[in-house]
Amino acid sequence: MSISKALTSDFESIFYVDVVTAYYLEFFIGRDGDLEIRPAGTDFFGDINEKLLADVSDADAQKVREAISKANLIQVAEREEPLALTFNKETDETTTSYSLQTIKTRESDHHHVVIGVRQEQQRAPRKCERTLDRP
Repeated sequence: MSISKALTSDFESIFYVDVVTAYYLEFFIGRDGDLEIRPAGTDFFGDINEKLLADVSDADAQKVREAISKANLIQVAEREEPLALTFNKETDETTTSYSLQTIKTRESDHHHVVIGVRQEQQRAPRKCERTLDRP
């Protein structure tokens, strides 16, 4: 999957990470709907705390930290299976569900991983139906 396709698939952010050096690029959809790239970062594993973990719920913070740790992402880059997990972000007393997914770059590339982050679709609240027993 290309980065532009991933962004049109509702990913809010895409990180292209060199898991060995920790250099990364961040792609996102700007205010005008165009693909934008933040300047290259040099410490993904340090910067991600500010970019992703800042609003993660206390209940989910540890599993997200473990998923995006250097040791785990090196394993992700080396294996066939992508990583996918859901977590909640809490801001201003609202909780929003997000998903994080890795996307394999190439089978022969064991140094890079693409990480997509997107907000899960909001589901309409269920209507509570009440059945009345009639005589």
